[in-house]
Amino acid sequence: MLRFSVFAITALLVLGGCPDAIRGAPTAATGEPEPAGQDATGDSPPASGSPRARDAGAEAKGPRTGTVVANASGNLALTPTHVLVATPSSVVRVPKAAAGPATGTADVFAGAARTLGTSDHLFVVHAIDAFTVAAQDGSSPRVIRPGRLVDAAAGVVAVGAKLYWSATSGTRALHVTEASTEDATTAIRDGDTSHPVTHLAGAGEDLILALQRCGCIGPDGKTFDLVRRRGIVDADDTALGAVRDLVGLAADERAAFAVERGRGLRGFSLDGSAVRAAVSGAADLFDAGAVALDASHVYWLSRARGEILRARRDGGNEAPEVFAEGLAFPVEDEMYASLTYDSGRGRLAVDDAFVWVSDVTHVLRFPK
Repeated sequence: MLRFSVFAITALLVLGGCPDAIRGAPTAATGEPEPAGQDATGDSPPASGSPRARDAGAEAKGPRTGTVVANASGNLALTPTHVLVATPSSVVRVPKAAAGPATGTADVFAGAARTLGTSDHLFVVHAIDAFTVAAQDGSSPRVIRPGRLVDAAAGVVAVGAKLYWSATSGTRALHVTEASTEDATTAIRDGDTSHPVTHLAGAGEDLILALQRCGCIGPDGKTFDLVRRRGIVDADDTALGAVRDLVGLAADERAAFAVERGRGLRGFSLDGSAVRAAVSGAADLFDAGAVALDASHVYWLSRARGEILRARRDGGNEAPEVFAEGLAFPVEDEMYASLTYDSGRGRLAVDDAFVWVSDVTHVLRFPK
């Protein structure tokens, strides 16, 4: 017994004098101690004011540690190598590989930007009646003014050389041709004021449209019908289902997911096979419209809690997972508070390795 006690005390003293045994052992590649909270991606602990770090011994599925990559705030779009941020004064371009807050971040161009989309081109939506179209790196920009574009708009989707947007007056496409100075717009769903398109998402080369049934509010809130429009123009709509009090919509070739304010998250298979399982929880988990998808999960924001939530796409979650916390999001789109488009809807983006988010002051990335 005495020998065991001596051994135990000795072990404690050794650990007490070796903080690396608790805070991160030296890595094989560099020989340097790994900072607390760092994971296999090599991300550093967050800067002051960003989401708090977790000890190395924290549960693997707990909230992730974020890294500030830019001192900018606004809607996001991703290219293979960069993050684009639409700020009130310019569109800035931040390398995805940035190791810390970018200083002197390159402006794609100066001027107020509301939101943006990327495909073969970079499309930037300005206030009410203009787009800027450029290469993905921002070169050769040109301004297009095809009339009033985004009056209370709720969606912008870029597919190849086309940009689709929805507004209270209908849903239209802008077809960009390099040689033309007069870029044509096409009505996708126009003039249906009794069932306006309030949200828009891309599903490959198809669109997912949310149609408000009427301007009234029933005992269960506003009702929206989700439809898939194959072939975009002159095609019939395929009904997906109905949702209540829609605030956010995201889709890909496999499924569409809708955030119902104060109610939960619902998913819809696009092949018509089944309605995917719903995710529910406290009302303040579902108070913002930012939604993003990857191959296995759906991600969304809680403005009230300052959190990124996620759930499995197949509905296998018993409750939403807190993916990141300690964030602060704007209450509304301060530039266009009277319009319904943004309210933080474009502040979340996902690629294969990271979840990207913009709070009120920073752009951060979180390893998956």
